Amino acid sequence: DLKTIAAHGLYGESAITALTAQNTMGVSEVVPVSPDFLEQQLECIFTDIVPDAVKIGMVTGTRQMEVIKKCLLRYRPGHVVMDTVMVSTSGKPLMEPEALSYYQEELLPLADFFTPNLPEAGILLKRTIKTKEERVAAARDFALQYKGIVYLKGGHDEFSADDLLFLKGEPIWILGERIENGNTHGTGCTLSSAIACGLAAGKRKGLSGWRPFGRDESGKRKWAAEPYVPYGRYKFSVKGILRMKKKLLLLGLGICLLFTACSGKNAAEKGQQPNTKQEQGTEAGEGSDETDKEDGGEGGGQEETPQEPSIELTKPPEVTFDDYSQEFKDEETGTVLLSVIENCPIVSIPENEAAAEKINMAFEQKHIENQAYIEEDAQEARSAYEGLSEEEKKDWGCYGYGSTYKMVYASNKVLSIEGQNYEWQGASHPNTWTNAYCFDAATGKLLTLSDIFIDKEKGMELAEEHIMKVITQDPYKDALLDDYESYVPDILTEEVFYLGEKGLMIICNPYMVTVYAAGVIEVEVPYEELDGVLNEAYMKE
Repeated sequence: DLKTIAAHGLYGESAITALTAQNTMGVSEVVPVSPDFLEQQLECIFTDIVPDAVKIGMVTGTRQMEVIKKCLLRYRPGHVVMDTVMVSTSGKPLMEPEALSYYQEELLPLADFFTPNLPEAGILLKRTIKTKEERVAAARDFALQYKGIVYLKGGHDEFSADDLLFLKGEPIWILGERIENGNTHGTGCTLSSAIACGLAAGKRKGLSGWRPFGRDESGKRKWAAEPYVPYGRYKFSVKGILRMKKKLLLLGLGICLLFTACSGKNAAEKGQQPNTKQEQGTEAGEGSDETDKEDGGEGGGQEETPQEPSIELTKPPEVTFDDYSQEFKDEETGTVLLSVIENCPIVSIPENEAAAEKINMAFEQKHIENQAYIEEDAQEARSAYEGLSEEEKKDWGCYGYGSTYKMVYASNKVLSIEGQNYEWQGASHPNTWTNAYCFDAATGKLLTLSDIFIDKEKGMELAEEHIMKVITQDPYKDALLDDYESYVPDILTEEVFYLGEKGLMIICNPYMVTVYAAGVIEVEVPYEELDGVLNEAYMKE
């Protein structure tokens, strides 16, 4: 399970229900853990990094099921995938016979996605399932009885390996060719965990935005014909974080493309003017030829990259902000469905209007791109609200979307702007991501790590030293993730640094190396320690 989750790029947490003696061929012995210890494991998980999806596999007895039911009702996770394992692939019983009735009556109704194989579905529905018609009927009855999505696995069929997905009242066949291979132990665990990953990360494709159920007062599922999205149990959404990082990547690409286009335009314009530098080189005589060879190497010289026109500024850029905040409301009740907080920087550089224009074009493009995301979030909020009962609507907490900027530093050398992005779905806190943009104030160029570091490798090492020093002290040391050290080298990227008043600032977002409660951590590398590492053009005088 954990390997599957890791392969999907997500963070897996486990609560062990039993110790097993097993290998790739099967399970030979099962030793259940105590219900009290299982409860302690679940409490540790749900009071720290709250999962976006829960996959439940082997549960051995009634007491363990009672603990799991109690936890699900208390924390109400967004998605529950039930892998209905009762017997291992190798034939080892995994559930006490007397626990089956409790499993059917109390635990299964708390799940919303089921992955039974043919024998398991037969046991739970008390029937024999062989033909395709019997499979469709079984999947339909399973979905109606337990009010969820059913993925009926066909691996036990003697001739084919066709699976059946029963979704929105319709059977969808997923055809597969049978491969004669005895190494099938654990394939069901892998599939159900992969489905949980898809639900958590928002990769649901045809399942996106659709939930087949609501909840009654006891926490059990109830059928809902309309889309339903839970609005009150998210603490941390992997889907939101991944989507936020995608947005930032698009912004970075947009800025680079815009700047490249502007640079190309400037280069073309300069190509029509006399090349003063070339003329000076010609007047210098043969000595310039030797210089060209030294600069270009033995290859006879490289084509020189057009340089941004640089003007030495006498005063720093000025920044104001346009406000694009808005609200989306339900037409009938006037209830706010989505609250949008958005602004857009307007940079003014009187001494170089062309540089200011480049920067403003980039952020205006970001504003345009935001509109598609805002419309998507508004639709999700509308669907979620309409799927609630009248009583649930009284507790509605509107969704939120934010894309805001602030100027953090400006000089006649650099302009640094910090961006904060968030999405909120009525939970205790939003999914957030903070990024930064550092511009050459004289040219409008978006600076990269290669631009600011003379020796990038040494600069990265120095940054890692300061990051480790900050996060391993109060108040952050108690919020570190278990494997934080392996992720420290990933913190400093092109999107999370800027040059500030006292030095290089590095932004460490939540869940990079710490839990959400630690917040955004800003690590400062003083200018005096960057001597010989930072490009002199950006060293503060």
